[in-house]
Amino acid sequence: MGTAASSIGVSSPAKELILKQDASLLLYVQEQIKETTKALTSLCTDRMKKDIEILTSTKGIGKTMALNFVVEMGGDITLYKNDKSLIAASGLDPTTYESGQYKGQSKLTKRGNRHLRRVIWLMATRVVFSNDLFRTSSTREGVKACATRWQYWLLPINSSG
Repeated sequence: MGTAASSIGVSSPAKELILKQDASLLLYVQEQIKETTKALTSLCTDRMKKDIEILTSTKGIGKTMALNFVVEMGGDITLYKNDKSLIAASGLDPTTYESGQYKGQSKLTKRGNRHLRRVIWLMATRVVFSNDLFRTSSTREGVKACATRWQYWLLPINSSG
């Protein structure tokens, strides 16, 4: 076996230059994300800030992810008459192919906002993997537990409609 000095790294000036450029590009993009998040946060209404605060109270959901969710759903949760309409708007509602006696396998319709669907998926997976409350032997069960908790946040939709 060789030593770490001989097994790691390449003494190539071109590769070092590429690595430095990639690192500086990454730092630039991270700075742009911070500035954009700051600008979007300043444009938020009080209702949006309250929703973001509720979402970030869940371990695993950061401010940027919560802001993305609120923006993608239209900025106001009361735009949806109930939780099912929000689920349908994101394309996460199930559908089953049926014909006569045949009943096919259920799958997602994916007819809604694909960006909202992606943000919901990212939030759910982050919560499941970073929160012991939702982490179970099965990831699918953890996502169901996460959705159950978020239903309490969505309850004001049901009562306002």
